[in-house]
Amino acid sequence: MKLLIVDDEVIIRTGLSTVIPWPEYGYELLQPAASAEEAIARLESERPDIVLTDIQMTGLNGFDLAREVRRILPSTEVIILTGYDQFEYARRAITEGVSDYLLKTSRPDEIKSAVGAARERIVLRGESGNRNELREKLIETLIQGGEVDYATMRQSMRLLPRLRMDTASRYVVCCIGATGWGTENGYGKLLLFAAHNVIDELVEGEAALREDHILLILPLMKGEEGSLAKLEDMLMRIERKLKCKLYAAVGEEVCSLDELKRSIDSAQHTFLYHGLLPDVRMIHTRDVCRRKGGRRACSPGEKEDLYALLQEGDAPALQLWLEGMVDALESDEETTPESYHAYLNSVLLEAEESVYRLVKEAGAEPAAAIKALPIPLKLAAENGREEMMNRVLELLKDYLTASGHHSMPPMNRAITYIQEHLEEDLSLALVAKRVQLTPHHFSEVFRRETGHTYAEFVAKARVEKAMVLLKETDASSSEIASRVGYGDVEFFSGLFEKHTGFTPWEYRRRR
Repeated sequence: MKLLIVDDEVIIRTGLSTVIPWPEYGYELLQPAASAEEAIARLESERPDIVLTDIQMTGLNGFDLAREVRRILPSTEVIILTGYDQFEYARRAITEGVSDYLLKTSRPDEIKSAVGAARERIVLRGESGNRNELREKLIETLIQGGEVDYATMRQSMRLLPRLRMDTASRYVVCCIGATGWGTENGYGKLLLFAAHNVIDELVEGEAALREDHILLILPLMKGEEGSLAKLEDMLMRIERKLKCKLYAAVGEEVCSLDELKRSIDSAQHTFLYHGLLPDVRMIHTRDVCRRKGGRRACSPGEKEDLYALLQEGDAPALQLWLEGMVDALESDEETTPESYHAYLNSVLLEAEESVYRLVKEAGAEPAAAIKALPIPLKLAAENGREEMMNRVLELLKDYLTASGHHSMPPMNRAITYIQEHLEEDLSLALVAKRVQLTPHHFSEVFRRETGHTYAEFVAKARVEKAMVLLKETDASSSEIASRVGYGDVEFFSGLFEKHTGFTPWEYRRRR
């Protein structure tokens, strides 16, 4: 165990080095350092286990040295020496990585005791580290599956007592996920790490931290029911403690550690159902294992609707339609994660192809206008729905930008066009094309938003304009009929009377 003494006062430095026979107590005393700078320069080459340093020194002080020791040699213990007037200051500065502090008036046995305590901490850390490393390797061996030999069994009983291998009749594996801290700046992984630590402390069984979940091996006792119910209660307690949301997937129950891999595989597959069943805290393999798989691709009708909505350029309407489609898929009791994500990919691919066509029709270059989007979606336990919707809405933005799509809603643009072109041909197909919608979709949306069929609306608009012309001009009925889009004056007169109760001649006389 290497000891480095640091002090800029030669009398203190020499006294600390000689007043205690360090080698007799098992320490290798390194050449004392006359400054923090000298000590820092020697840290990497000499690698002391314990540093005993004064606080106040010329140049860098003891706390500066402690910070550098913590950075270069994190496991090294730092003990500081301080005068009476610096005592409270030293106490507050423990956060700088200082392990202990001593007054300069301390007796040799007190100094020896503090250094000895530091040595014990180092030894215990080493033993604990070795034990933890063995535990982790053993858990990985069990997780990877295969036959558990006698030596592994003996080692497991000693290092993994919470598996209760001498009394457990069955085992079950649970995959536990956590959300609620966000994903920025690594908060998602930090939450998972915190949840793992609490679960490892409070829940019976052995927990291992994976990339996106915690894997818990839970022993089940014969005649002791309710272990999973207790786990669910414990998860709720941890949620309150960490202010997060925890969810779990429960695999098949198995009779021995040899079969543990089967429970793990089923739990990890069931874990994927969280995206389908986000409100279920604990999903059991037995509840989903018989699902055959739902729809995997868009129907022809859905493709037409998606194209029309993208063409319309109405983001809220598009999002509402997407949510309805996915809601229906999630409520289908045959849907599996594989079929679910296949369908999401189908929607995304169809959206990209539709936008490609729309951008091309608008006279823009699709390759330059459409951002590259990774397809297929990653098969994730959650967020597949949101990710698909966000990408489709991004595609819509690409189309609107490339086509210079008017910011006015399509029906408003249609009404404006009708009112400005009453004397022209106003077929439904023509106006639908003007606002970049399919005739069928345009007809449905127009009726929903105006309360009239397209033909009714156009006829009403033409009659209203004719009423203005009859009041404000002396034009003949045939001329007015032509100016509102009717070549047949008799048809115009009959339509006018139907809407107003008067013939054009009678209406004019009333002015």
